[in-house]
Amino acid sequence: MTGQFESTRFASQSAIRWASSLRNSRSCRIRPSTICNFLAASSRVTRHERRVRNRRRFSISAKVKPSCEASEEDAARRLRALCGFPPVWNTRTMRVTVCKWPDETPAFTRGWGQLAAHVTAHRSELVLLPQMPFSPWFAASRKFDAALWKAAVEAHDAWESRLPELGAAAVLGTRPVDFGNERYNTGFVWEAATGSRAAHAKTFLSNEKGARETTWYQRAVPEFTPAQVGNACIGFLICTELWAMEEARIYGEEGVHILVTPRLTSAATLEMWIAGGRVAAVLAGAFGLSSNRADGRGAYGGQGWVVGPDGEVLALTGEQDPFMTVDLDLACAERAKKTYPRSVFAQRSAR
Repeated sequence: MTGQFESTRFASQSAIRWASSLRNSRSCRIRPSTICNFLAASSRVTRHERRVRNRRRFSISAKVKPSCEASEEDAARRLRALCGFPPVWNTRTMRVTVCKWPDETPAFTRGWGQLAAHVTAHRSELVLLPQMPFSPWFAASRKFDAALWKAAVEAHDAWESRLPELGAAAVLGTRPVDFGNERYNTGFVWEAATGSRAAHAKTFLSNEKGARETTWYQRAVPEFTPAQVGNACIGFLICTELWAMEEARIYGEEGVHILVTPRLTSAATLEMWIAGGRVAAVLAGAFGLSSNRADGRGAYGGQGWVVGPDGEVLALTGEQDPFMTVDLDLACAERAKKTYPRSVFAQRSAR
């Protein structure tokens, strides 16, 4: 089983690297859907294998816990060798920052300096930006505008070169991406040592007033695969995807410590979204982070949040506090997965 999982995972990674190399190639003759279909087939096997692997992980964890004769690092290596997954214990913290991010270009240019100062002062290790932060929100229009889309892609390309200004912090968010003849809203992870990588392309798109997403970019093939950032295992639920609660629960089975929700939502629905973030965190037994855009007209709600694995609200951004930084105990998320209500679903998965 493990061999099949590993070969599938590496094949999927190879396809992603190959697809990324073709992203800006005008000579690409292979339709992106061909690659997506391959990845979809791979993801079905991968998800099954993850569930098998998780059951093995819980059954063997007692055999590889640290003892007086072995360091925690040695035990972690044994665990990886036995089940191909990061260690289930993690006693260190991760310092995270969420944002209330301005929508207008001059405002977020000023806000960037304030964010950089905040991240430096608080020594943040992870910064979550909202949905497509480096261009004004264009998807409110019912009519696709190729020039506007191109400008948004170029703006995100340009601002990506400024991410090192946030120091050693990993930066997460989403951005517009051209993939051959298709367009996507793609979650990314940027780290100083490795640069930017795609983590998840948005699958569930809205077609409502203020968010005509289906006009502007395609639905991606469902692939909710955790990303490793430092010592944390992270799952993306981009904006509307927060309501795909089954994905949050499966992320929990896959061992995520943190769910991230870069979003753009209105002030009128803020309480509903915070409630959704709390439920998703409880289902996953993980911390929930969200950053939102805000505009001067009040169309977008602005507030970001940090919630705990049991749904407790740990921090909310606001007018006076557009950035909030919290220390997360990653081991707390590991412990939460063994308690109610997560323990009930873990028992069902183990059958």
